[in-house]
Amino acid sequence: MGSDRKCYFPSGAEAPGNVPCSKDTVASCCGEEDICLSNGLCLNVGHQPYVLSRGACTSDSWATGCAPYCTNATPHEGASIINLTYQNGTAEYCCGTPVISNDAIVCPDGDSTGFTVPSGTPLAGAALLFNVSSFAQSSLPTSTSNSTAGSCESEFSTCHQTAIGVGVGVSLGVVAIISIMWALLERARATKRSAIPFSGGNDVGGSYGQLDQHEHRPGPVELGSLHATQELDGATTSELMAAGAPMKRR
Repeated sequence: MGSDRKCYFPSGAEAPGNVPCSKDTVASCCGEEDICLSNGLCLNVGHQPYVLSRGACTSDSWATGCAPYCTNATPHEGASIINLTYQNGTAEYCCGTPVISNDAIVCPDGDSTGFTVPSGTPLAGAALLFNVSSFAQSSLPTSTSNSTAGSCESEFSTCHQTAIGVGVGVSLGVVAIISIMWALLERARATKRSAIPFSGGNDVGGSYGQLDQHEHRPGPVELGSLHATQELDGATTSELMAAGAPMKRR
């Protein structure tokens, strides 16, 4: 993959699985599944740990141009570069995982300050990005393009088919949001209508139980005349019996 040039660790030992990050005579090296950065470091994304690291170099004597980090800490292998602090926009790092010493977080070598590294950007055409020529995004093909739908010019370009899928997904999402808003509005209107009182003045904005009682309460039964008749018949019968008058059988 990539170059036949060999890479070496600070001790001069060959670094298998590492590839140069540039065509310079002296260049930093990173693992084939890592991303080379312009500051000479590597971004481990193909294996654990997923951190910055100092890889190898094309110079077996570790000449100028090789990444000058953690060469004494791990001379026979790569070195993980772990963040120690971040204050006022400045990050400090350690060679390896920070440790706690006397209630303070320090680097494994006992240094409490760490070191800084310059900012870096990914390098196309090397290591994991070997097949990537650049990071410039190609423009979307027009509707009159004769290119086959779904084809991409490169691994990082945008496909016409993908653009269509994204457009449809966004449209469906907008429709779903509008439908939900309409349903909530209709529900609010229905709730408002159910809270309007009857014209008779009875307040039915409370429980449904009170509404049922108003609607289904049976009308009054006219028992006054019947009750009066029963009382009259009872009184007449008593008076006739007291007077010794004969009673008519019904």
